[in-house]
Amino acid sequence: MQQALQNFVDAQSNGQRMFEEERDFIGMGSFANSWKLDFSPATIFRSPITEAIRTIPFARAGSTNTAEALHQAYEQLRALNKTSSFNAILLLTDGRPSSFTAKFDRPSACELAAPKTGVIAATVGATWPPLPPSNSGDDGIYTIGLFQPKWISYDLAFVEGTDCHFSTDSGQAVPGAAFSKDFSELPETDAYGNSIFGPVYQLEDRSTANPRSVRFAAFNAADNMATKIRKDRVLRPVLFVVGLKQDPRGGEQLDSGWLARIANDPVYRNSADKFIMQTDQIAGVYREGNIEMLGSVLQQIALDIALLADLRSKSPTLIKK
Repeated sequence: MQQALQNFVDAQSNGQRMFEEERDFIGMGSFANSWKLDFSPATIFRSPITEAIRTIPFARAGSTNTAEALHQAYEQLRALNKTSSFNAILLLTDGRPSSFTAKFDRPSACELAAPKTGVIAATVGATWPPLPPSNSGDDGIYTIGLFQPKWISYDLAFVEGTDCHFSTDSGQAVPGAAFSKDFSELPETDAYGNSIFGPVYQLEDRSTANPRSVRFAAFNAADNMATKIRKDRVLRPVLFVVGLKQDPRGGEQLDSGWLARIANDPVYRNSADKFIMQTDQIAGVYREGNIEMLGSVLQQIALDIALLADLRSKSPTLIKK
């Protein structure tokens, strides 16, 4: 993994580096349940990002908070505000969304009933389909929370919760499984204003004890965050998405069609042989492969970025390939 990422940063074509210091900004973040900014975007990146890649805090266990990752990457571009540059976000993921960050403002009596912002997740089963169960604990699948959205020293760190069930109850099947006793209802949106009630899945209910609703909400939050990015006609970010395929025996498999939708890939066809691109939004690129193929996939993504950057420079109004 790390070598493939390093090769992406150092990618060359015809003997020329594709990413040049003092010309290009490169940054890097990692995510699971929480988000960590491993390296802030900078024009002097080659040596420091090598160290950042080496020390990525890979989580042995954790959820997939895709909406948080997309939001934080987008915020880095917004902070740079390079409106005349080619702006790109590369999302590398090996799973389906299983968590999202939200503000819960209808709390129980824990900690003086103060609203709390954090990550709610559903644990992941062996396959998808079948869909997750509708009751926490069924088939060994639980809803859990409330966790810090920003990585501190490990991935599943609770938010402050004096007297909250999620942080104090003993005998929980998994850490945070008592969360629904404190906050029983899902909010209307995630913490960044993205609706959790569509368009990918319709929630069965708003119960925080329903793993299926939490998973559906995680998909919807990420989908709406990606739409927000693709509709930005000022920065005009392009989403490059890489799906890392796992051994089928290792758990849930990628949702390739949904990831292509996140990228808004103009050449991808879904299972019904229909193009998935939304023509009113900025087009991107989706590619996938297993860990052995990751180096070549990222090399191709580097070429894609160079090509589209060149096209954008020649046609400033370009929004699709």
